[in-house]
Amino acid sequence: MKKISIWLFYCALSFSANCQGTFQTQEFVVNPYVLSPSNTGLNGNHEIFAGFLTRFTGVEGAPLSVWANYNGIIKNNSGIGLQVYYEKMGAFSNVRADLSYAYHLFIAKKHRLSLGVSFSLNESQLD
Repeated sequence: MKKISIWLFYCALSFSANCQGTFQTQEFVVNPYVLSPSNTGLNGNHEIFAGFLTRFTGVEGAPLSVWANYNGIIKNNSGIGLQVYYEKMGAFSNVRADLSYAYHLFIAKKHRLSLGVSFSLNESQLD
């Protein structure tokens, strides 16, 4: 029993939780899904967004960001989404994929309470 408790303790330490990732994008006005998983399916239709951002063009090792995401409504009050990010800054690179689910509770005609959950896989490396 003691071995199982120690194993569960180490498993719990290996997981982490983050809220509101730090990936930077300027499309949050037209695509609120990039801000929070609770915005998944918020607009009531299916949406696909993609983009890239380069800084310091012509400089070797300049930052590059590429992203794509999909989010849409399933049934009347649930949404599902997928986001994929790639960042390269000099010797550092980061790849992240998020799968999101949101439930929207309609309180009034124009008001809703949304709860979102996101599962992320992240790979960071230094070349």
